[in-house]
Amino acid sequence: RGLLSLALLTLAAGVFGWWCLTGSSYVGTDRVILMMAAAIGAALTIALFNLPFKSKSGSGFLSPIAERVTFVMVPPLLLIFLVLGTILIGVATPTEGGAMGAAGAMILAAAQRRATGETRRFNWDIVRSAAEATAKLSAFVMFILIGARIFSLTFYGVNGHIWVEHLLTGLPGGMYGFLIAINIIVFLLAFFLDFFELAFIIVPLLKPAAEVIFRTSPESVALAKSFGLAVISTTDPSGTVVETVANVTPFMIWLGVLLAVNMQTSFMHPPFGFALFYLRSVAPKEPYIDKVSGKLTEPVTTAQIYWGALPYVGIQILMVALVMLMPSLVIHPSPVADASQISAPASPASAVRTDKRFALPEGPPVIDGAPPPSADIPGGPTLDMGVLPNLEPPKINK
Repeated sequence: RGLLSLALLTLAAGVFGWWCLTGSSYVGTDRVILMMAAAIGAALTIALFNLPFKSKSGSGFLSPIAERVTFVMVPPLLLIFLVLGTILIGVATPTEGGAMGAAGAMILAAAQRRATGETRRFNWDIVRSAAEATAKLSAFVMFILIGARIFSLTFYGVNGHIWVEHLLTGLPGGMYGFLIAINIIVFLLAFFLDFFELAFIIVPLLKPAAEVIFRTSPESVALAKSFGLAVISTTDPSGTVVETVANVTPFMIWLGVLLAVNMQTSFMHPPFGFALFYLRSVAPKEPYIDKVSGKLTEPVTTAQIYWGALPYVGIQILMVALVMLMPSLVIHPSPVADASQISAPASPASAVRTDKRFALPEGPPVIDGAPPPSADIPGGPTLDMGVLPNLEPPKINK
């Protein structure tokens, strides 16, 4: 009966989730996530309705194993949906998803305290302490951002960003030389600066030079053509054809992903790697008795933690190299229109003059929905700037 009840509960919850999304416009991953959320909510609701029946009659319509599985698995799944599900379907940003996860965890703790009566659940002293620590950490981050912005404004005030732009655009190797150089610089700076300082000080200095290089370098032009992006061809005074990328936004997104993966190494290498600090805080500092083997185990040293982080730093560097060598991981090809279906815009012959002066068409423009202009009136107004306007009233033949 236990497994059968659990299977029927799963089937009913799945049918309810499918019914909720019937006729909706959600497709793909969004549809699956919302369907699972609706099914999880339905399973929890059924289990909650089972409690009154169980208290009155002694046995509910759910078996003990189905009830326990629901109350043990469903709340964490709902919490996961509040954090990751809302981010994946685009309802919340990562920061907002974290806030929703914190609110969901507090609601679950309060519900557990009400159900079991344990005072250690949803303790107001712990909540107040966590809120104060969060406020302090947020204040620290805000002051870091304020200091970074003040430094940036001071640097801009002495035209430092122009010097950096000229320095970076003059690097040898074209686009790939620029990418390799700035990734090495960011990797080295990550030893002493964390993600916030790098994102608010270094990245804004790289943006102008990156836009210039991505717009004009031959490598970026060839890459844009391979992805079907628009390329503009012009002729300079010497007659040389110059090709530039019309929209560098896909390249800037590519650069942003490269820098984001690179800056993640700042969490894992000394001396300011936050992940190393977290591991150091939980790793034993003194010899201890292992609970499984019962043997005396040596403590974990800081040097061992640093050496243990090296493989993961190497994986991050490998990911940077893969994203740099395979832009298709980030940049998606755009559909290229058939050249035979594109017609050049018609240009009126009256707009071309032999005396190298600019001229507009002789007649007024035709506006959709308006009556066509009349050319029966001699001496009427003209748009040809080569003809002086006639200020005398026109002569109308009756």
